[in-house]
Amino acid sequence: IPWHLDRIDQRPRTPNNFYQPIATGAGVDVYIVDSGINYNHEEFENRAIYAGYDAVDAYMGLVGSDRMQGLDCEGHGTFVASLCGGKTFGSAKGVNLLSLRALDCTGSAP
Repeated sequence: IPWHLDRIDQRPRTPNNFYQPIATGAGVDVYIVDSGINYNHEEFENRAIYAGYDAVDAYMGLVGSDRMQGLDCEGHGTFVASLCGGKTFGSAKGVNLLSLRALDCTGSAP
């Protein structure tokens, strides 16, 4: 079991090699403020969506089909989203993941 899951469901710091969540987080919205999310990644089972605002698009003045709309072009945001709500290693496997892209394709803030 990955250390992040082993550690969050218990008080003692010593790993016990178990992860026993009391809920999946279904119905909860988690906003990922990062480089975006790859909405089509199989880990998210159609639970990853655009939150409605992309800071990089706004800063760059992108319009129409040039806008990224929270889509990850760097990878870090997708990684973070998978730790939060991915079906395999996510800590809350049932949450909705909403992308608020704040980092560009190089991982920098505009």
